[in-house]
Amino acid sequence: MLAPAPMLRLRILTLFVLASLSASLAAESLVPLQLHYHRITLSNGRVLKDVTLNGLNRDANLIYVLEENRLKPYPAMLFPGFVSNAIERHAAEYPDSAPRETTPPPPIDRTPSPPRVVSPPLGSPEAYAAERAAIARALTTRAEKAALNYLRYRIRMGSGYATVTDTAVELESPERVPGWPNRYRIKGDGFYTYYESVGGAFQR
Repeated sequence: MLAPAPMLRLRILTLFVLASLSASLAAESLVPLQLHYHRITLSNGRVLKDVTLNGLNRDANLIYVLEENRLKPYPAMLFPGFVSNAIERHAAEYPDSAPRETTPPPPIDRTPSPPRVVSPPLGSPEAYAAERAAIARALTTRAEKAALNYLRYRIRMGSGYATVTDTAVELESPERVPGWPNRYRIKGDGFYTYYESVGGAFQR
């Protein structure tokens, strides 16, 4: 005996929905559930009656519910505890084997850090000594350059027809000039060798 036409259409529709859900499960790696409930009250106040929970989408955290011959997605967080526990038990039978993109940790920089140079605090004896040493170096460099230029180009020797061939200086440490702020005196000895054109000889 053939079933009435409305019942036959309902069975065909149910089979079509289940087939569609199976295809979706395969395509989206969903967890099949097949949990039937006569009544479920969601946390947002909506009441579901005579529904079947067909699948769980782990990535989207959605529950697919067959309600009034229609498959509808609901957020998993809306379902009460007894439903969530049943869903978790079924999901445990289907371990999540989908590959997850992981960001590799950044490479460890093993380049040794340069030694940290700690400047002494301003006004400290160390800072004052460092400043004095920097001033002394700058003054000595300036004085040495001026003395060498004088020996090469400005000093007069012999008959006046001489050529300086070599020069050198030995300087003492800078000394402050009393009564003159920021003025220093540097003493030293200068050495030079020159060629005397008239006599045709080298002199020192």
